[in-house]
Amino acid sequence: MKELKCIKCGNERDKGRKLCKKCYLEYKRNKYAQNGRHNYGISNCITCGKEILLWKKDQLQCYNCSRIHYKKNITNDYERGKGKRYSFLHRRIAEEILNRKLNSNEIVHHLDDNHLNNDKSNLVIISRSVHGKIHAYMKKQRLIVKDIIDRNGEIYWQKYISLMCLFWLKINNIEYIKL
Repeated sequence: MKELKCIKCGNERDKGRKLCKKCYLEYKRNKYAQNGRHNYGISNCITCGKEILLWKKDQLQCYNCSRIHYKKNITNDYERGKGKRYSFLHRRIAEEILNRKLNSNEIVHHLDDNHLNNDKSNLVIISRSVHGKIHAYMKKQRLIVKDIIDRNGEIYWQKYISLMCLFWLKINNIEYIKL
């Protein structure tokens, strides 16, 4: 049987491919850098440890691990309208606390930005437009914190993120429902 080798470096490659994984990642990085697509380098997935090409600045997981994370956060034993549908667990918790269905314009926001933390003290209901604004604000604040505090910026960020969200909502006189 013919041995499969990368045409660039000569290392072992998968069947149906010309390049090994390492050369292919390098090829993609160079190709998309020329086309103007965002490329933030190569890192390891925090869940499985697999080497990934970063498409977002704050990307932590590979595609498969992010899908698993997403599936842990939905529930299917929930009725909405006709028949059974999928719904996010945090929306279901908010609806049970408020004893009413949420409108399509109402978003359940996680104050600490951890989507698996569905504790009622971590959930706030805000409008869809405000939700986009608060994420833009928090993104700017995260960059400031990381620039100022070089070493332990992420630790401080996780400690104060929920306070900063509530502070922003109060300063801008935005109506919200804290669960």
